[in-house]
Order: sequence, then structure tokens, then C-alpha cells
Amino acid sequence: MNDIPIRGQGNHHMLKRGPSNQRMTQAEALDISYHENTENSLDRMKTSGFVVFKNLLEADEVSKLRTLMDETGGDDEDHYRNGHYGKTESDPDFRTYNKHIGNPFLQNETFLNIVNRQPAIDVIEGIHGFGTRLIGGSIWITGAGRYPMGLHIDYLPFALPEDIASDPRVQIPIMISTLHYYLNDLYMDLGPTLVVESSHKSGRVPDEDTSWNGNPCKALVCKAGDAMLFRSDLWHGALPNLSNERRYMLQVHYGCAYIERGLPSPFRKNTFPPDVLDACNEHQRRLLGERQEGYPVPQGSYILKQSLQQFKEDTQWHQK
Repeated sequence: MNDIPIRGQGNHHMLKRGPSNQRMTQAEALDISYHENTENSLDRMKTSGFVVFKNLLEADEVSKLRTLMDETGGDDEDHYRNGHYGKTESDPDFRTYNKHIGNPFLQNETFLNIVNRQPAIDVIEGIHGFGTRLIGGSIWITGAGRYPMGLHIDYLPFALPEDIASDPRVQIPIMISTLHYYLNDLYMDLGPTLVVESSHKSGRVPDEDTSWNGNPCKALVCKAGDAMLFRSDLWHGALPNLSNERRYMLQVHYGCAYIERGLPSPFRKNTFPPDVLDACNEHQRRLLGERQEGYPVPQGSYILKQSLQQFKEDTQWHQK
């Protein structure tokens, strides 16, 4: 079977996408319903598979982060790749800019400060539980000529027949979620993120699909400072960058206590740099794993209710 999920090395949770090379080059804009409160957003993660936060970053933070992203990773020339959407190999400028650097939180305190941003972190911890872990992330800057990114998923925890996965009685746990911070005012030619609402209920990887169950693929056209949280089994992609502008995005990946992460641990020999730990507040240290290891049971969402009571009085989101 071609659609077997494969966990890959690196900061992203790579997956075989199936036989399709389908790439979308146009889409309608998504009618955005922004985050209102934690409970509403938790329900939308179950039903729609994603939620958008308005102004999660202030304008001065966006400017500072873009500057740091430009300064990270050395010479710009090192980040050009062969290929340019809309040009041919005979063109002397047949290349596109693609800076993708993992785990920026280990490099600058400013990047660290986005990992537990309210109100998004309340939704994230509502999904993954008290044992929520920061499992990765990246700087991602793409330039003019970036090719369209085909619809894909990041991680499929449970492959199921569609009639089972889409049954409203079935709630598939969210093992991994990703928060995208957008640092541009997005428009169609800049290559916004594509999403297919509720497509996580398909129980599979997209094939030649451009929609699911009557929900077409739509583009997230939002403002600089906005952010989107989505579950790993949601179909998503991106339109090509047809502009002359670079697109700036920060990714933060979270998981429940059972998901292995590529980051070091404060309790292992491969530890975080001391200056990173010194810069962390208690909440950030917990996300890095400090209060999770050495306990008799994992502190994630997927443990017995009675085990949770020693940490928290009420039941967690998926148990209600």
C-alpha cells in the first residue's frame, strides 16, 4: 500500500504522500473564523481540523522576528536552490530562495518566546494535555518562484476506512499539532497555505484530491502576526510564490507525551545549551520536558483518568 505513513528524520514529520504529484496553482480564499475562546477552538480542531488566531504577534514583534530570520543561517547565497516556477532551465536565473532551518528556539531567546504564546498555548495544551511537548519547529523563508506544495499531511496516527474515520462517534486523537506564524500580509501571489477543511476525517493521505466530502481546498489569506494551528492529519499545502517578495513563516510543532522529539532533553546527556535553559520560564521548561521525565506514568492526554488526578482535578479535553 502506497499510503503507509513514514516517520522521517529531521524537524518535520515527513510522510509518503501517495502516488500523486497534484499541485494546486489557484484556490478561493478561506472565509476565516478566528479563535474566540479555548472551548470553541478545541471543538473546531475536532471538526474543521484547524483554527486561526488573529494578531498573535504584534507588529514590532513581526519586524524583529523577520530581522532575526534574515540574520540566521549565514550567507543568503547558501539558501538558493535550482528551479523556479514559471521559468525554464535555460533562464540564467533558474533558481529560488528557500531558507529552512530547524529548531530556532536553541539559537535566540526571541524565537523561544513564541512557543507558549497565549491564547494559542491554552488550545494546544487542551489538545495534548499537561504533558504537552515542544517537539520541533523551523524558520522558513521562501522567495519568488517557489513551486506549489502539493496537498499532504504531516503525520497520520491512525489510517482508517473513511466511513469509520468520518463517523461523528469516532474522535481520532491529535497526537501532533503545528502552529504556523505568518510574518507577511498574505495574498494569492505570495503563495499562502492551503487547507481542506475536515479532511482529517478521511482517514488517509490525499491522492489526486483537490477537495474532500464537498469541502474544496482554500487559501489562508491572513495578516502578518496571525497564526494557524492545525492537526497533523489535516490535508494542507501551498500555492506557488508568483510575487517578487519573500514569504516569512515560523513553525512550531507540539506533541503529546508519547511522541518522540528531535530536541535534546534537560535530563539527558544531549542537553539544551545552558543559556537557553536560563532564558526559559517555568512553562517553557515544562514544554521542553523538564517536568515530564522521571514520573511513574506519562503526563500526556492518553493515560488513565485516575492517573491524571494527582496532577489535575478535572478531566482533559478528549475525555469529556
